[in-house]
Amino acid sequence: WFFSPYDTSVVTAEIMEKLIPKFLTDDATEEDLQKAEMIILQSIQPVTPSIKGAHPLREGSKRLLGDLYWIVDGLIEKKYATKLGKVCHEEFIYKLADTLELEISDRYPENENGYHDFSYIWFDLFADAEKSRIDSVEETIAMVLREVLTAKAEVNPKQTAEILKFLLHKNYPIYTRFVIFIINKYWDKYKDLISELLSIKHETLLSSGHYERELFELFNNHIVDFTTAQKTELKKMIGTGPP
Repeated sequence: WFFSPYDTSVVTAEIMEKLIPKFLTDDATEEDLQKAEMIILQSIQPVTPSIKGAHPLREGSKRLLGDLYWIVDGLIEKKYATKLGKVCHEEFIYKLADTLELEISDRYPENENGYHDFSYIWFDLFADAEKSRIDSVEETIAMVLREVLTAKAEVNPKQTAEILKFLLHKNYPIYTRFVIFIINKYWDKYKDLISELLSIKHETLLSSGHYERELFELFNNHIVDFTTAQKTELKKMIGTGPP
């Protein structure tokens, strides 16, 4: 579909307006869900703008295989990513996370200062991300992952907890921001992950500006609910200071 001779906007519009809704009905089969996952993963693959009819988002940048406008309209505005997130396979979310990581690592490779993805510029606060203007490949993939992960976190704590632990071990800051956002939003379901957050990210959590806004919201809403051990570890981190 995406490699048809027609402009990708026409193809993506047809897919998002007609095909995806067909696979996300209340009585969707296992095969329907697999098709929806496959199509969405394919549509958000970053590619160089060499396909006939393609227009780069900015000079020298990649674009999505599908048309950005219709992807955002269908997956974000019409909430198809949210609907799929509640019923999707766990592996689908891992693939979304990996797709984002490949694009970020290509645009922002590790340097002498470590890993930086500038996601705090794309989304000042994940809780308000839907208010942001989405106009790049990495922002679109990140927003789709946010919607899918948030939906999964609401309905399946067991699966989501394992996914969040996986994200904590990724190097780029955006993944830890996802974790903090979910813990704060669904505190009763994921408060036990605070200890792992403090342990795995103890060197950078308080010293990196990437996490400032999410941490402020988390501490403002739930610091009184931290366990004694968690508060002790946090005080230790504050006393130690940046590495």
